[in-house]
Amino acid sequence: MKSKHIVALLLFLVFAQGLYIAATKSRTIDEVTFHLNSGYRYLTTGIWDIGINNPPLTATLAALPLLFVKDKSKFIDFDKGTQIEYINSKPGLFPKSLLLVSRLIPLLFMVLLGWFVFLWARDLYGIKAGLFALFLYSFSPNMLAFGSLVTADIGGALFIFLSMYTFWKYISNPTMKSLLIAGICFGLAQITKMLAVFLIPAFILYCLMIYFFRDFNANFLFNFQNKNTKKISDIVLSLFIVFVIGLLIINTAYLFKGTFTPLGKYSKQEFMSSTFKNLYENNLVNWIPIPLPKQYVLGHDQAQWQAKDEVRGFFFWGNIAERFRSYYVLHLLIKTPIAIFVLIFLGFLYFRKLTIPEIFMIFYIFLILFMLTFFSKLAIGYRHVLSVYPLLCLFSARILKDGIPKNKIVTALIAASALWYLASSLLVFPHHLAYFNEFIGVKNGYKYTIDSNLDWEQDLDLVKKYTSQNKNVLVDPGCQPVTGRILVPANSLQFQKWVCYQWLKQNFNPVDYIGYSWLVYDVKGQWQQTDKGFVFIKE
Repeated sequence: MKSKHIVALLLFLVFAQGLYIAATKSRTIDEVTFHLNSGYRYLTTGIWDIGINNPPLTATLAALPLLFVKDKSKFIDFDKGTQIEYINSKPGLFPKSLLLVSRLIPLLFMVLLGWFVFLWARDLYGIKAGLFALFLYSFSPNMLAFGSLVTADIGGALFIFLSMYTFWKYISNPTMKSLLIAGICFGLAQITKMLAVFLIPAFILYCLMIYFFRDFNANFLFNFQNKNTKKISDIVLSLFIVFVIGLLIINTAYLFKGTFTPLGKYSKQEFMSSTFKNLYENNLVNWIPIPLPKQYVLGHDQAQWQAKDEVRGFFFWGNIAERFRSYYVLHLLIKTPIAIFVLIFLGFLYFRKLTIPEIFMIFYIFLILFMLTFFSKLAIGYRHVLSVYPLLCLFSARILKDGIPKNKIVTALIAASALWYLASSLLVFPHHLAYFNEFIGVKNGYKYTIDSNLDWEQDLDLVKKYTSQNKNVLVDPGCQPVTGRILVPANSLQFQKWVCYQWLKQNFNPVDYIGYSWLVYDVKGQWQQTDKGFVFIKE
């Protein structure tokens, strides 16, 4: 089979898996009332004020199909309903059919990202490595989990990766066309995910490495006689052009509203974070015109407030606290297939010397993990580091840099890892959002983490089906003293109603799972009322 046919087959499998997941899973917490609502409002009014801590690109594109619906009353309230309302089929909820059409946008993003993963791996390591990287991407539980949902995560992963790839392409072969493409992709990344701002230090570091360790000559820029002067001038101007194009795209996406407004001209009440409030009051900087639209600035302010100032609790690793330093690193360890770690280790064992582009990618990975670990206490989902997974797929293919290794043991390890990886993905299909590797096991995920790492209300259709087939089941009874078969979502069990369910966790283990995000218990025993309240006596 020719390589182009293998690529086409793998990309088709990406889309087919994603489409099935999109059709099977119910609306998640943020899709309807947050992303689609804000995107539709922006398309019809030009106002971006609902989901400002996420830039508008993904939500706006995903909401486009709603413009063609004649009867707007079907969705105009963007009512996702509570879990109980959804299970009981409350009238007037956002139609699943419209959600599925909107989910085609992130599905397209996921397929495009797979194509670019193949291209970059091929360009770096050869055609075999490109195909292997695409194979790993095609069955990545993490990419499949979020590639079928209307959120900013898959779009952010696409354009961050594409921005890095096109900037590398420009540095490798500098032309005006490749520079403009790199600038456009950088700008698209900025209007897709707030965390794309970390591309700025990553680009600067990459350029520093190019300056010190590699030749660079953009013939269409400066024409200095001194090679060193020309080199540094070309690099600085290239970065400047990329960043200016990015600024233009950001301002265009926000319709240039409030651009060049100094922070001192904002109202103090508009700021939520201590960071921006301090800047507002700082006379040394609050007069400087900011070349960014107002809602984009306020979006970063809200993101800063969530990361730094918001007081709220989170559940992680069996505990509830306001902050977990190890949150993102440990999630990568338990949510990433172990085979990926094996392949990356083999690659670095076999090819120990790192290239400049590889250092560029590694720096980005470490930068985003470092910043989220030490400068953010927000712990609502490892999806915020989803952009590292395409890079991990690429690094995993590094072992095929010179083709299939001649060492039979290494080749056998690669084959075994690939089969292990494939099996771990297929065994959890289509419940990839609830995927956990063999370090803890899929059925034990609820003991360690919740929210968008496991339970994002994505399995309500499965719960609805289960309750229709089992009439005497109680759904999330909370603090009511009950017996019999009960269904409890992981979020309620571990966080939202954790006090109510202490007796349940102490006396029983789940007998079944629904999508691994809901737990099924058979409660056998009786409740006795005492002076201190109800006490459960297990049979």
